[in-house]
Amino acid sequence: MPTALKRPQLPEGPLDRLFSELHALHGLAGWPSTRELAAKSTPRVSHTTVHALFTSGRLPSMPLLLNIVEQLIERAPRLNMSSSEISDLFVETWQAAADAGSNSAPIYNRSATEGPKFTRSSFCVGTQCVEVGIVDGSGIAIRDSKDPSSPSIIFTHSEWMAFLRGVKVGEFD
Repeated sequence: MPTALKRPQLPEGPLDRLFSELHALHGLAGWPSTRELAAKSTPRVSHTTVHALFTSGRLPSMPLLLNIVEQLIERAPRLNMSSSEISDLFVETWQAAADAGSNSAPIYNRSATEGPKFTRSSFCVGTQCVEVGIVDGSGIAIRDSKDPSSPSIIFTHSEWMAFLRGVKVGEFD
C-alpha cells in the first residue's frame, strides 16, 4: 500500500511552501513510489534521487522538480487547476525559494550573466545533438551542440512541459 514520504522539517518560508505543495500533489496522485516516478522520468534518474527530491529539504534542480511534478499531475484524478497552472505555481515557488537564498543551495543557481548551463542527452552520440539549459529559473533554452555560440531558442516552462507531454504520447512521431 503506498504511503507518504517523510516531509523535511524546514523553517517557514518559500522552501517550506515548495515541499508542502510537492507533498500535497504527491498525495493527490495516490502516493506513487519513488521507483515508479524514477522509471518514468526523462531523463532517467535513480529512485534515490527522487527520494531525495521529496525528503532532503534542499532546493532541487528545476528540471527534476518539473519532471516529477508533471508525472504527479498526470496521476492525480481531479485537480482544480490546469497542468500548466500547477507547473507555473511550482516554477514561481521554486524561484522564490532560490531568491530567498535558502541555506540549502540549489543544484542550479547561476547568475543571468553566466547564462544557462547546457546539458546534452545521455542518448546523444557525436556532435549532432540538441542541448537544454535553464534560463535563470524563468524558461528553458535549447541550442544546437554543433554551434554553441549560436542563439538559443527560449521556451516558457509551460511550453516546455506541453512539448514533453507531446513527446511522451508520440505526437511528433
